[in-house]
Amino acid sequence: MDFIPLTDEAKQEMLSSLGISSISGLDLPESILLGLEKGIDEIALRKAITKKAMDNSPGNPLTGAGAYRHFIPATVDFITTLPAFKTAYTPYQAEISQGTLTAIFEFQTYMCELTGMDVANASMYDGATAMAESALMTLRKTGKKKVLVSRAVHPHYRRVLATYLQFTDSIIQEIGCNKGVTDLCTPDEDTACIIIQTPNFFGCLEELKRGDIPLIAVVNEATSLALLDTSAADIVCGEAQSFGNTLSFGGPYLGFIACKKDYLRLLPGRIVGKTTDTEGKDGFVLTLQAREQHIRREKATSNICSNEALCALAATVHLSTLGGSGLLDIAKRNVKNARHLKDQLQKKGIEVVFDNPFYNEFMIRTDLDIGYALWSDYPELSGCRLVCATEIDDKDKIDIFIETIK
Repeated sequence: MDFIPLTDEAKQEMLSSLGISSISGLDLPESILLGLEKGIDEIALRKAITKKAMDNSPGNPLTGAGAYRHFIPATVDFITTLPAFKTAYTPYQAEISQGTLTAIFEFQTYMCELTGMDVANASMYDGATAMAESALMTLRKTGKKKVLVSRAVHPHYRRVLATYLQFTDSIIQEIGCNKGVTDLCTPDEDTACIIIQTPNFFGCLEELKRGDIPLIAVVNEATSLALLDTSAADIVCGEAQSFGNTLSFGGPYLGFIACKKDYLRLLPGRIVGKTTDTEGKDGFVLTLQAREQHIRREKATSNICSNEALCALAATVHLSTLGGSGLLDIAKRNVKNARHLKDQLQKKGIEVVFDNPFYNEFMIRTDLDIGYALWSDYPELSGCRLVCATEIDDKDKIDIFIETIK
């Protein structure tokens, strides 16, 4: 991101609001100060900043749990920072927004191809809101009130779902787990949908079976779509941060919803479609906008439906750069590295809790401060942690880490 310097007046206004006259009044600890002389050249400045950055902690290693560190090709930053793409605002005026509309159309196409669905929207805020909106789609379509959601779905997603439905007459019923996978019960006649995540929050792969009750498949680790088949679901939703988007301290991220054509009219947000102009040339337009500001309120879907166009562009560039074979190779590297990590941890005497098939994440029981601690979300899993290895965590990196374990 470009650096925009503050004016002296703006600096003084900020300092005054804090009741101090200069930055020295902030009483910052010496450990974080650079201690630079005024007027040093850029080479010396970069050297000093790089040296200070080395003091930063790399964070908890081998952590996933819904936010994944993947390799991002240089093409992503190069294209997403082009001036024409710098705005993430909705391209309402098609005649001056063909570039952005084309990119969104390609994103929708990629998500349909990866999920096996008929249609995808222009994107959502994040995976949690995408799941909640997907549940609303089934509630509207079926007219029923009960949502069955697996406890193996990301706990943050389940909290967002509860927030969405708390002031409605809908009922959320959680489905228990057995040995790391959903212990699916027989739904009653008032069930609007069943929500299952695969790979689930524990890393285990779930079996998706098509039945009479609408099935929502949640995908938290999007690179797994190169290997896993989600076409049995009626709606596939989740988080696409793994495609071209950095961790960014938790956001902004990239939710998506893809579905069978029967749910098309219920999709929140927008859909970009391909058409021809008066001269017969290909063009792209906003085909469906189901917001209350565009159509009658009683016919509208959720008004919380802004798309993450810049994040979707990053995902599109990433997928375009990799291609089908490249994405498949990345997915296979995730599988290979995660299995190497599992084998090495077991050799160190660390217990792997579940022996189910997994993608790039699995649960261990250990006192080591690694991965994601599960007991705050699952009290019954005291001492259990979720660890992850992506294509970045290759054999050499894992072996170096394993050597540090006493």
